[in-house]
Amino acid sequence: MPLLPRRFERLKKILNCRMTDLTVLLESVGKPHNASAILRTCDAVGVLDAHTVYSSKSNKAFKSIAQGSEKWVRTYNHDNIEIAINHLKERGFKLYGTSLTGKVSDYRDCDFTGPTAFLLGTEKWGMSEDAKNLVDCSVFIPMRGMVQSL
Repeated sequence: MPLLPRRFERLKKILNCRMTDLTVLLESVGKPHNASAILRTCDAVGVLDAHTVYSSKSNKAFKSIAQGSEKWVRTYNHDNIEIAINHLKERGFKLYGTSLTGKVSDYRDCDFTGPTAFLLGTEKWGMSEDAKNLVDCSVFIPMRGMVQSL
């Protein structure tokens, strides 16, 4: 089926707005609906790539309910968090990991210019200790509701 000119122009416009210097890294986010919501949000704001650390079974569940966003946001699954973080750092990304404990900075006080990656850990415990030791900065994203942090 040929691509209509109107559709082609829309694709070009959207792809020209994609950001190659912003990404997310999901570390064992346990609920596929949560991971899929993050992927859809990446698509909505123009993030081109997302990185994951999952078992292959979890990654399939993640893609199966992503509401089509997996077509527009490339996902890369890494074997472990160290490999994933090193992969991003080798490409010049500064890593910010969300955390509720330890030495954390308010995200509003950080400088996000340049290639930036946000590491989001499990829903209940956040980043692993390995991830906390490897990120450039742990950040806190305060919420106004009952949940402590995004």
